[in-house]
Amino acid sequence: MQQRFTILISFFLIIIGLTNHTFGSPNKLSSFRIDSVDIYNAPFKLAPLKAEQEPFFTQSVLSPNETIELNVTVSTDKISYSINKDNIEIISQSGLDIALTTGNLIKGLTLENYLIDETSEILTLPSGEKNEVLNHYIELILNFKNASNLKFDLIFRIYDYGVGFRYHFPENNATSEIRLNNEYTQFNLNHQYTAWRETYNERGYTPSPVNDLQSLIPLTLTSDNFALVINEAGNDGYARIALQGTGNVLQSYFIGSTRNHTLPFQTPWRYVQIAENPGGLIANKMMLYGLNNNDYDPSAYNWVKPGTVFRCVTLTTEGALEAIDFCHDLNIDYMMFDAGWYGLGYGQSNENNPASDPMNVIDEIDMPTVSGYAREKKVGIILYINKVAWYNYDNQAMFDLYESWGIKGLKLGFMDGYSANGIKKIYDIITEAGQRKMVVNVHDNFRPTGMIRKYPNLLTAEGVRGNEYTSTHSGNHTTLIPFTRMLTGATDYTICYKESEVDYPSKLITTRGHQLALSVVNFSPLQHIMWYGHPANYKVPLEIELFSFLPVTWDNSRLTAGRMGEFVSYARKKDDKWFLGTLNNSLAKDVVIPIDFLEPNKNYEVTIYRDKAPATIEKIISTLDELKENGTVTSDELSMSLDDNGGEVVIFTELGDATAVNISKKYEQDLSLFPNPADNFVWFHSNLLSGTEVIAKIYSLKGRKMLSKKLIVEFAGTKLNVSNLPNGSYIFVIENENIKMNKVLVVEH
Repeated sequence: MQQRFTILISFFLIIIGLTNHTFGSPNKLSSFRIDSVDIYNAPFKLAPLKAEQEPFFTQSVLSPNETIELNVTVSTDKISYSINKDNIEIISQSGLDIALTTGNLIKGLTLENYLIDETSEILTLPSGEKNEVLNHYIELILNFKNASNLKFDLIFRIYDYGVGFRYHFPENNATSEIRLNNEYTQFNLNHQYTAWRETYNERGYTPSPVNDLQSLIPLTLTSDNFALVINEAGNDGYARIALQGTGNVLQSYFIGSTRNHTLPFQTPWRYVQIAENPGGLIANKMMLYGLNNNDYDPSAYNWVKPGTVFRCVTLTTEGALEAIDFCHDLNIDYMMFDAGWYGLGYGQSNENNPASDPMNVIDEIDMPTVSGYAREKKVGIILYINKVAWYNYDNQAMFDLYESWGIKGLKLGFMDGYSANGIKKIYDIITEAGQRKMVVNVHDNFRPTGMIRKYPNLLTAEGVRGNEYTSTHSGNHTTLIPFTRMLTGATDYTICYKESEVDYPSKLITTRGHQLALSVVNFSPLQHIMWYGHPANYKVPLEIELFSFLPVTWDNSRLTAGRMGEFVSYARKKDDKWFLGTLNNSLAKDVVIPIDFLEPNKNYEVTIYRDKAPATIEKIISTLDELKENGTVTSDELSMSLDDNGGEVVIFTELGDATAVNISKKYEQDLSLFPNPADNFVWFHSNLLSGTEVIAKIYSLKGRKMLSKKLIVEFAGTKLNVSNLPNGSYIFVIENENIKMNKVLVVEH
C-alpha cells in the first residue's frame, strides 16, 4: 500500500487562447407530465465535444485498497475523468459540465488549490438493512474559479467499489444565487453492456443496448466481465436526472424543472459503482449511505417506529375498528387509511379535485373514535394525503389537525419527484412530519437517495412497479428488483398476499410462498402486507403467522445466492435469528443456497415456510443437525426446490446447547390441541410425553409470554384454562429437558 498523504497547493494560472466550443443543450422532451407514463419522447442529442486543449492539471487517485483508480484531467474549458478497476479501464475519459443561466460553468477555468485526504469511519444506519456501515474513501477536492469569477469545488470520493462526485458552490462568491439549466455528466463506457432500462417508475425493467437508451436511475448495466450501477445520492431539492445513450456514452439530463439555489449550495452526488457481477453491486450498495455521511443523533429520533402496515379497505368507522382489531391480534404495527378517507372520496377524478379537503373526513368515518380506539390497541394510524391536498391547503393546519388525532404516519401520493421544487416540497413535508413525530412513506415517482441519517423519519418509498399490477407480476420481475430499484434504498412493493377463502386478487401470478419471501427480500421499514386484504379473508393462521413477528429492519443483510432475473436469495439477521427469503422466476428449479452466514459448530432451530399444492403454505420445524442428517443441508449449503413463481422463507434460530432441545416435524405432529379454535379451555395431548411433567407455555405471535404452567400430560388429555387470553392466534408450547414441541392455537371466545 503506497503511503497516503495530504497535499495542499495554492497557485494562480494565467489562461490564454480560450475556446468558443461549449456543451450544447439536448432537445427538450416533446411530452412531459409529472404523472404521465410517457415521459421519454425526446430524440437523443449528445452534448458536442469541446475542442481539445493542453491540460494544465492531471491527477490520479487510488482507492484505499488500490483496486479503483480515478484520473482527472483539467484544461481551460474542459474537465474530464476516467475510472480503472484492477488496471482495466471501465469509464474512459468523460466530460463534466453544468449549464447555468449565465453560461456554462466549465469555461475559463483557474485551479486555485486542491486537496487529497482519506476518511475511514463507522456510520450508524437508522432503520437500515444493517446496523452499521464502514465508510472508507479517498477524497479529492478541486477548488476552481471560472471566467465569470464564480468559485466552485469539484469533489470526488474514491471507494474500493466505485467513485462519486459532486459540485459545491461556496457562499463567498461572485453571486449569491445560481440556477442550473442543465447538467452534462457523461459516462463513457469502455465495454459493451446490457442496460436494464426503466422508462417509467411503474413500468419495470427491460434489457436494452446503451445506444439510443433513455432510462431512469438507478441504471444497472451488466456484461460478461463487469456490472455497474449509475445513481445519485443526497438529493433533497435538485432536479432529478435520467440518462440518455449514444454509442457507448451515457449522458445525464434533467427530467424536471430546476429552481434558483441560494449559496452555499451543493449538487447531489453522481456515482458509479463497479463490481464483477450484479451480486457485487448488492454487496457494496452501502456506498449510497456512505456518500450521505450527515451528522445523526439517535436520541432525537428514538420515537421513529418501523413496522408492518395493514390497509383498511372498508372506509367506514366499523371497517376501521375491525382492521385495528386485526392489527392488534396479529401484532401489525400500523393501520392505514388509503385514498378516499377525506374530501370527495376515492378515485382519481375525486382525489385530484382541488375541492378534496384533507381536513374534511368523509361522513362514514368518525376519526376521533377510530384514532382513540387505535391508541387503546397500540396501533398507529397512517393517513394517505394526495399531492393536490399538499398544494391547495394550509399544510400547517393539516399537521395541527392530524397531530390532534394522534396520527403516527403519512403516505404522500402522486408527489412531484422530478422537479427541484417538487422534491424540495416533499422534503419540507418530511421535515415538518419529523417535528410532529410522524413517519413518512412517499409513493409514485419519488425515490430515496440514501439520506436516512438526515431524514430518519422517511422510512420507505415506492418508485417501483409494485404488486398491485397483479396480472403482470411474475417472478421474472421480482427477481430483478434487488439488482435495480433496491440499489437506491427502501422499496415499498405493497405485497398483495392472497387471501385464504377468496380469489381476489385473482390474477396474482406468484405463490403464497413467493409473497411471504418478498417481505424478507424487499427491504422496507414500513412493510405493507396483504394490500387488498380484508380481515375476514384470513382464516388460516399458519399462512400469515410470519407477518406477526416479521422484522422490517435488520442487524445485518447479505445476498446469499442469485442470478439476476432468475432467482434471488437474501439472508437478513435480527437478534438471534436469520431470515432467509428466496424468490424464483417463472421456471421451476432446484437451487443450492449457501448458509455460511450461520456460526460454525452451532445448532439452530429451523422453521420453513414453503409452498404446498394446490395453493397454500406448509410449515416445517426441524433443526440444522436433522437437516444435515436427511441430506437437506450438505457442506453448509441448503437444497431447495422452488415452484414456478414460487418462494420460501427459512428462519434459523440459535439453540445454544444443541442437545438441550430436540425439535422435529414428528414431534410437532405428536402434539394435538382440541378444540382449536378454543373458547375458555383447550385440551392438549402428546403420546410421546404422556405421563411426564412438562411446562406448558403460550406466546403471542410476537414472542410475548402469555401463560406458563407446570402440568402432567394425562393419557386422556390435559385441560388448560385460556379464558383470560384475548381473541387471537398464539403459539402453544410444551417442553421438558429433552423435547420441545409447538402448535398454533387460536382463541375465539
